[in-house]
Amino acid sequence: METADCPIILVLGLSGAGKSSFIRSLAEDSEKEKISVGHSLVPHTLSIAEYQVKIGDNTAILVDTPGLDTSEVAFEDIDEWMSQREFPIKAVDGIILLHPINRNRMSEASVALGTLRKAFSKVLDTDLESRYPFFRVALATTLWVAEVTGGAATKAAIEKERTKQIRRECDLQDNWWRLLEVQGAMFRRHDNDLYESAKDIVLSVIKAQIPEQKTVYIRDQLIVGIIGSTQAGKSSFVEALTETSPSSKGNELRMESIEPYEIEINKEKVVLLDTPGLDATENPTDVFQMIAGWLKAQGRKTARTRHYLDGIVVVHPILSNEQFGELVLQSVLIEQANKLLGKLKKVYDVKDPRAYCRVILATTKWDKVSQDEMKIAVEKEENIRRTNWNIMSVAGSPVMRFDNTAESAQRIIKTIVDEKKSADATYQYRYIRAALNDISSGLGHMQEEFSELKKARTAMSRGLG
Repeated sequence: METADCPIILVLGLSGAGKSSFIRSLAEDSEKEKISVGHSLVPHTLSIAEYQVKIGDNTAILVDTPGLDTSEVAFEDIDEWMSQREFPIKAVDGIILLHPINRNRMSEASVALGTLRKAFSKVLDTDLESRYPFFRVALATTLWVAEVTGGAATKAAIEKERTKQIRRECDLQDNWWRLLEVQGAMFRRHDNDLYESAKDIVLSVIKAQIPEQKTVYIRDQLIVGIIGSTQAGKSSFVEALTETSPSSKGNELRMESIEPYEIEINKEKVVLLDTPGLDATENPTDVFQMIAGWLKAQGRKTARTRHYLDGIVVVHPILSNEQFGELVLQSVLIEQANKLLGKLKKVYDVKDPRAYCRVILATTKWDKVSQDEMKIAVEKEENIRRTNWNIMSVAGSPVMRFDNTAESAQRIIKTIVDEKKSADATYQYRYIRAALNDISSGLGHMQEEFSELKKARTAMSRGLG
């Protein structure tokens, strides 16, 4: 039974996006039979229907809607439903917009972004000109290819399709849905773990709060990506530098986006990018593509073609434990680092001993190593340098230790900052100019002191006379 504090959430999307399946995955067993699911692109839900679902201590009403293939008609139906339901409402409490990632139909449909924004603003009763009018909107991709067991050909086909889907997701996030995200909307995946991901999406809408009025300005700042497997220590590394607890700390498995943090090292402003675990997705390149999308978006905000990373910190635990995942393959890192660092070469140049001096392998969990385990840990560190990191080492990538202290984390970032300064003509010019300004200022002070001495001498001469 509906109560006054029971949030009402619209579930929207094109025909075949999986709206009914999404709601059905959360419904009680006794209610599932009432929710029919279509299996084609032909509109299946022809009228608006409400379903009450219970998620833990939270209860919500999910509203199944006709496909947005004809958006004007769909939103007219929603307006009519809001005013004529048993308990009329002026606004809904949230929106979940589903898009099938297995095909590119959003751009082909008549759902213009301007139409969506105006319609969302109306049904949410928010001011379109406010800072975050869509903070209670979740944009979720659906129908991700499932992991299927089989031969090499089958796995290769699945991997190829997943790569296409990731590209579509990046395109949606970077181009189609970017303005909605800038105005507060959340970007989520409804993957093949139907109940868990649907539950998380609904809870994110129910518990949504207006984002903090914080903007990360990256112009004239160094950008450093922090990558590694889940629970390897990425967020602990960021926390040691920021003296704050990152939102992903203690919950890295649920981290789904890039989290920027601003710090200052030796008077240089640096933006750290905390990232999802490389093993949190089926393909480790997913995270690199997320970073590329984030950088591209910042380029649009600052009217630049694009931004590149100034450095990469790869965190990897020195302890042997299956839960910490494997170290990223050098071949994968080299290919992705070349793109993110803005290098034109596609392969590693063995003749360049400083090619990757701003890519640092930071071994973590040293504070967990007992005295008895220290010798084994040191031997493992050397073995990593000689085997798993041998190509990177030859190319100038250092292996450094993070012992969960601010000093060790600062030392690692300072290495990147110093390398950037020494190699970048812009920094050299800036510091030469600063030095000249200091000299000029010093000469000005000397001239003032000389003038004062001259005046004092003149006054003294007159006094003696």
